[in-house]
Amino acid sequence: MCEFCPGALALNVLKKIFRIGTCIVLAALAIPANARVIDVPARLDESDGANWTAILDLRDLPAQTAPKSITVSLDLSKVVMNTEVARVSIGMNGFILTDLRRKADGIITITGKIERRFISTRNRIDVSVQPDCAQRRCSLAGARLTGPLRIGTTKAPSRPTSFADFVTRFREGVSIEATGQRDRDLARFAHRAIAPRAPVIDPETDTAMAQIVVSDTPPTGFNSKLRFDRGPVALRSAEGRTVFAEGEIERLTFAQILEVEGRPTLWIRPGATAVTREMELDYGNIAAFDETGRVLAFSPAFDTALRIAYAGDARSEPLFPVWRIAIVLAWLAASIALYFVMGRVPSMRAIAS
Repeated sequence: MCEFCPGALALNVLKKIFRIGTCIVLAALAIPANARVIDVPARLDESDGANWTAILDLRDLPAQTAPKSITVSLDLSKVVMNTEVARVSIGMNGFILTDLRRKADGIITITGKIERRFISTRNRIDVSVQPDCAQRRCSLAGARLTGPLRIGTTKAPSRPTSFADFVTRFREGVSIEATGQRDRDLARFAHRAIAPRAPVIDPETDTAMAQIVVSDTPPTGFNSKLRFDRGPVALRSAEGRTVFAEGEIERLTFAQILEVEGRPTLWIRPGATAVTREMELDYGNIAAFDETGRVLAFSPAFDTALRIAYAGDARSEPLFPVWRIAIVLAWLAASIALYFVMGRVPSMRAIAS
């Protein structure tokens, strides 16, 4: 075929246009529709002139969003170390998101990516500048932030695994189902903990996007295999040590995130001991409380240190879905076996000859 013929040239042009259009469409689809930037003010730590702290409360974020990055701009033009290198870091809840060494001769802008495993409902952000002045004396007294911290957001995860993942899903409105003064008190604690600014919607008049249910048994249609109303149950460590015995579980109040008919639901199972303090719902998607406050929080999707044992069952059920690993291993073994079997089968060319 002639490369320089009019028909061939037109075909090549159409191919390039198609490729460019495909890239544009894919790039547009990759950008979340509700992505936006949130400004969070930071304050100077008086104990050190080069550290700033801020609080990122996910309950203040727009509905159906999650944080994905933190961007910080620092002005180091007035520090006494113009020929030296500064170490700039962004931390979140004690974990370092980014740690860079930059020449301290002007404005420095750095961005740290937020991983879901570091996120809590209420997050402490630390920005730190450390001088690298081994050979000479220097001072960071003139260092300053050029503005608030810039929090980049993205769409809330489609498969939430923690209370923090669910916080903005409750933002658009929540219904509460609770009977009796004890249950209403627990519902009030839970509402303040996970959605203090979400309007309470009467289920008799409208259907809320999310719900809080206080009851001895989980709501009908829940999707969790792990439940604490099939008592008595015991929580044990992976080594077999008892963390909470069967009788102790009954006295604890449990908060658990469920999906009920497509709606995020916070289920509170009251315990024998009254909860008199505010609930902390940040880490994990299951938390246990007694009269002193929270005593345990974990996520079955990530935590392998705990095992649950139901009454009359000699086996301890791991809180991590081990069956998924077994399926993958079985698939790999079958693939390897099939590979060796196919290697011993004569090819069609060999049979024909």
